[in-house]
Amino acid sequence: MAKAAAITKALKTIDRELQTIRQRRVEAVLRPFHRERRKLQVRIEKINQLIARALGKLDRGATTVEAMAAKPVGKKKRVRRSSEKLKKIASKVVEFVKSKGKDGVTPGAIKSAFGNLAPSPLQFVKKHIGIQLQRKGHAKRPTYFYS
Repeated sequence: MAKAAAITKALKTIDRELQTIRQRRVEAVLRPFHRERRKLQVRIEKINQLIARALGKLDRGATTVEAMAAKPVGKKKRVRRSSEKLKKIASKVVEFVKSKGKDGVTPGAIKSAFGNLAPSPLQFVKKHIGIQLQRKGHAKRPTYFYS
């Protein structure tokens, strides 16, 4: 009986050793694949960051590939506005600029409040209601004032 117990114990020890050897071999075989997978994940993350930066420059608002895929790309239907509506918008722009006083208003603030006013807020107001807003500052960062 003692002999059988000793043999059983030896077999269990050998079995455990074989399992660890098999596991190490499998890990050794898979190790290069795991390294390559990590490298590819880093590259994918860098590409996602580049896409997010490009989208930020295009001002589509989407910052990830998933968000870009979810956002429709097609053109919106153009809405034609009557001259009365354009005059109302122009007068609201003038009131908006007046309300800011000495601080003035940047074109970005006007655009966020009223949407795109082509060709520029200054020319839009002059064309539709004939009021000339004052423009100060650098060409890339102007500030509009009411005089």
